[in-house]
Amino acid sequence: MATNVLTAFNAGSGLDSRALVDGLVNVEREVRSAPLTRRVETLTARISALGQLRSALSGIATSLDGRVRTGELGVQLASSDAAIGVERVGIGPAGAVASGVVVNRLAGGQRLNSATFTSGSDPVGLGTLSFQFGRRTPVVGGGFTFAAGTRPSVNVTITAENNTLAGLARAINDSGAGITASIIASAGSATLVLRGPEGAENAFVISAAANGGPPGLERFNHTPGAETMVLGEAAQDAELVVDGVLITRGTNRIEDVIAGARLNLKRTTTAGLAITAARDGQAISGALADFVGTLQAMRQLIGDFRRPSQDGEEPGPLANDPTARALDQRITRLVTQAVPQA
Repeated sequence: MATNVLTAFNAGSGLDSRALVDGLVNVEREVRSAPLTRRVETLTARISALGQLRSALSGIATSLDGRVRTGELGVQLASSDAAIGVERVGIGPAGAVASGVVVNRLAGGQRLNSATFTSGSDPVGLGTLSFQFGRRTPVVGGGFTFAAGTRPSVNVTITAENNTLAGLARAINDSGAGITASIIASAGSATLVLRGPEGAENAFVISAAANGGPPGLERFNHTPGAETMVLGEAAQDAELVVDGVLITRGTNRIEDVIAGARLNLKRTTTAGLAITAARDGQAISGALADFVGTLQAMRQLIGDFRRPSQDGEEPGPLANDPTARALDQRITRLVTQAVPQA
């Protein structure tokens, strides 16, 4: 005769049958889930190890990129005199440079001075000032001619809200014309000073359309035949001689004369200055030694992650990972292969 399993276990004597069933189910679940848990742990360790390798490689790449950008692994630019500053453009010159430069003239912006006012709060009049840009040519005996360039004109409007000398200066500075307006104040006087950007093509004229009777904005005219504002300095290009060739540029920051280098002209010179670019062998050797040492440390990290199982210890998380193996091989080639002389 069949026997009930609960009866066999003396269920009627207080045996916790639910706990017994739950325990059997949990054991079965653990047996089935154990391989999956180990698999998840293995994958998690592998992902973490690959993440550490990626982070280390990113750090090496960032450091190497910084050294390339600063020129530590390339040619070093130098000027024989502070009259010309030099800095690299991009990664700098492709090879050695040895140029002679004479600075005959610096680029400058046009400067205009207004008539004298009592203070910055004096009214200037209502209306519009129109600024036009181009090339100014002086005329023998006085005056000048003006040829408009390609830059669009800029209008500055004076209303009741900004009808002061200081308000006019702010309006000009806020107009986007590239003209700097300032007020030079002295005891009981104030003068509006306008300065344009560098370069002969950035000269400017001012036409006033006054709204109201004089004295008004016509006091700020500066056009051929109506030079109410006084010319203090004319706009001009920089002039220099590079390796015997006379050149002009509209700025004191010149990037198209020596490839990979920017010249910053600071003052004129009476004699030629030397602009050079050469490799610093000692700096390069030191940088490469640091780089090789970093790669060796990287190989040690990869080796730890790829260690096989031995003496009962668990293998590394990347013991059989093809990506780690390929990376180790490439780093080995980088460290051991000879680098051709540049």
